This record gives sequence, C-alpha cells and structure tokens, in this order.
Amino acid sequence: MSDELELKFAVGRAFSMPDLAGVGSVARMLPLPTQELRATYYDTVDRRLARWGITLRHRDGEEDHPTAWTLKLPYAAASQVSGISPAFRAELDAEGSPDRVPATLADLVTAHIRSYPLAPAAVLSTRRGRWQLVDAGGRSIAELVDDEVSVMDGNDVRGRFSELELEARGASIADLQAIADRLLAAGAVGAEPIPKAVRALGPTATGPPDVVIPEFGPEDPAGWAVRAALADGLLRILTHDPGTRIGSDESLHQLRVAVRRVRSDLGTLRSLLSPGWAPSLQADLGRLADRLGAVRDLDVLLTRLESSHGDLATPLEPMLNDLRQRRIAARGVLLAELRSDRYAHLLERLVVLARDPKLNPAGLESAGAVLPTLGAAAWRRLEQRADKVTRIAQPGDDQLHAVRIAAKRARYAAETAARGLPAKRAAAARAFADQVGGLQDLLGRHQDAVVAAAFARAAAAEHAGDLDLAIAAGRLTEREMRAARRERRRLGRAWSMLRRRRHRRWMER
Repeated sequence: MSDELELKFAVGRAFSMPDLAGVGSVARMLPLPTQELRATYYDTVDRRLARWGITLRHRDGEEDHPTAWTLKLPYAAASQVSGISPAFRAELDAEGSPDRVPATLADLVTAHIRSYPLAPAAVLSTRRGRWQLVDAGGRSIAELVDDEVSVMDGNDVRGRFSELELEARGASIADLQAIADRLLAAGAVGAEPIPKAVRALGPTATGPPDVVIPEFGPEDPAGWAVRAALADGLLRILTHDPGTRIGSDESLHQLRVAVRRVRSDLGTLRSLLSPGWAPSLQADLGRLADRLGAVRDLDVLLTRLESSHGDLATPLEPMLNDLRQRRIAARGVLLAELRSDRYAHLLERLVVLARDPKLNPAGLESAGAVLPTLGAAAWRRLEQRADKVTRIAQPGDDQLHAVRIAAKRARYAAETAARGLPAKRAAAARAFADQVGGLQDLLGRHQDAVVAAAFARAAAAEHAGDLDLAIAAGRLTEREMRAARRERRRLGRAWSMLRRRRHRRWMER
C-alpha cells in the first residue's frame, strides 16, 4: 500500500515538453523507456466504483512494476496546486491471475459494491512516454508521463484521448507548484483528477455516487434531516470500511463512530418516520457496533496501558499479551461480520432508505419548526440524567457512563438540527454541540480510566501467582482510579457551565 499524489494536464498536438531541469528541486529530467500498457478495469454493471472515483485494474506492460493488480481509493481532496485539483489516493497492489480479481482487493471494495458482482468494464491501451525528475542528490522526486490512451472494444479502437500526469515521488508541494507552473506556461492545461477508466466509461461512470448528502433549509420538510443523517453516516461508513479491513486503528475508530452516529440519529429522528419503516435495522446496526466496539475498546485500552504506564510494561507483559490475543480474536469476529451477506444487505438497505425514507405527517412539516424540538428532547434526556448524577455524592460508574451516552446523543441531535436551520441558529446549534462534546470527552476520559482499573484488577486475580504482575497491577489500578476521581471533580463545573440557557436558545421556537 502506498499513497499517490498526482496532477493531470490536458495537452494539444502542438504541445512540446519543456526542459524541467532547474525548476524547484529538479536537477535533471531523465527520459525513461516508452511503455506499451494494456489495462482491464473492473466494476459493477451500474459503475458503483467509478462513481466513487475508485479504480480496480489488471495491467500488463510495466517491466519495473511486476505486480499486475492495482486498486486506487480516493482520499479527501487535497489543496489545489497551481489552480489544479490533485488526485490524492491510496494505491494497493496485489498479484493474481488476469481473469480473477484478487480476494484481498475485492474485499476492500465490498462496502461499495455490496451484492453486485465485479466484471470487466473497460479495456485501455496506453502508449506512455516517461521522464524521471531527480534532485541534486540523484533522488527521484517525481515522475512525468505523457499518455496516449486508446479505449478498446475487442481489437477495435472506439475512442482516444491524451493526458499528462505528474506524480509526486517525494516532491514537496512547492516543487509540484513550480513544475506545474512550467508545464502550464508551455501550453498544458490543468485537468480535473478524473481516472482514465472513468473517462473511458462515459456518462454512467461520471454520475453521482450511491450516497449524496442533500442540502435543505428551514422551509423544507423535516424528513430531509433523515435523508441527510443516513447519507452522512453511510458516507462515513464507506470511507472508512477499507481502512478498517486493512488494519488502520483510525479507520476502525471512525467506522465505529459512523455506525453509532447512524443509530443515534435514527433514534432522534424516529418521530418523523412511519411505524415499522425499517424492521431490524437498529438491531443490525447494534450488532455491527458491538463487533467494532469489541476491537476498538481493546485498542484504546492497549494504547493507554502501553503509553501511559510504560514504567510498568515489563511486569505487566502477561496482561498485555492477554489483551493482544483478545484483540486478534475480536478482529477476526469483526472481519467475518464485514464479509457477511448480512453486512452487505444492511448497507444496501441504508442506501435505499437514505434515498426515500418513509415519513409520517410530522416528517412533512418544516425543518425550522420541527428540528429544534427534537434537539430539545435530546437535551431534556441529558439534563435529567446529569442533574441526578451531580446531586449524588458518589455516583456509580454506570450512571456516569449513561450521562456520557446521553451527551453524545444530544450533541448528534444538535448537529443534525443545524443542517436545516437558518444560519445564526445553525451556528448556535453547532456551538452547543461543541459544548456538549466537551462534557462527553470528560466522561470519556473517566470511563477509560475506570475500564483500565477494572482490567488491571481482573488481570491480577487471573495471574495470582505472579507477584510482580500483582504489584504492578495494583499500582496501575491506583493511578487509574486517581485519574477517574480527577474527572469526577471536574464534572460539576462542566455541567453547570453547559446548563446556562444561552447555549440552548436555538431550541426555542
């Protein structure tokens, strides 16, 4: 796996490649052998991958790149370079037969294709001229290629196009800017970062993806908030699913947040939906959230123990090894869930519901009137729990965790409501969400400390014959309980600040 940052340019027949030596950090421009490439791109019949900007191909003809299969997954858009939007993608390679997509790559697009099969969608033949751009130390910092692309239909050519590509190989943004400026001055024109396969496939591949977050205003139906919430959650799920399969801790975290967010939003917005509109949906989302949480909670615990208690690492090693083994097992269960038909069906249902949720009469009322009331309802649930807890001298850990869950739901409700409110009220709702997020973070730190202390106590009991571990676990427990008490002391002030009415005026009708 590697990251790719690439700029594309359109050129006419009169274009002449300029000498780039002396531009930025480029010391020399070395010509490389011309390549004759033939690539077969795979997609679903409705071009689900192309519409997301994803490409999956098998390619022959690269002597210095023997791995034949490549999957490219787009990242969030990077900043423009010389007014050109770059393509910023994760590139994953695999070996395999030319007529069968490697299972490792097919797995990474499961969330995007779901139940649809992959099949050959386009065949491109490319004559590629190449130049390696090296710095004064002889290090390659970029590669420039001049592609003449033929779109094939069997042995016949049904279309042609040309483009330049400048791919960073360690070049700084300043270097790319300088090189791009020289190419533009020579007559090249900055082009959109559209993959070759998408250009070849035409209109069906350039349409919108399965999930588009709708924009709506105060006068639109409140039910549009359901569409927006589901689309937003789906977009997050599809974005972070591949990284979770690869093993990225951050992708796992974001995927778990996305699933929890969809569940929370559906709970907040259920009063806008017809009864029985999505049977078993919440249960299936809950199952997925549990699988994700089992791995993520172990990640958090392991990171906390390894980073915050390094001085105890040696005597605690048996306990840490237990945690690592449990994580391996939990990850296996999670991957089985992500590869199941149940998961693909869940995503397919969410796509359908995001396009056309079944609304009741309340969902047809104006967003400006309805959404603040939903935010207020989520606030009241938080208020009831937090008021009760802050009046107790020694509230239980479960009670504090319940306040954290209510805070999270109130925050999500405010962020959802902000989508359909006038500008000033929307800004106030987002500011309220930020304030609630602070309370949520405080209670999250408390929960992390409580969980770490409980695990240390359990590990000491399990390894009762290991005196060194027992002593270290005792020290760990003492530290974590002290951290938990510190967060408890901060709770009263944090809650009294949040209860001020000015934070909630956006809810008033």
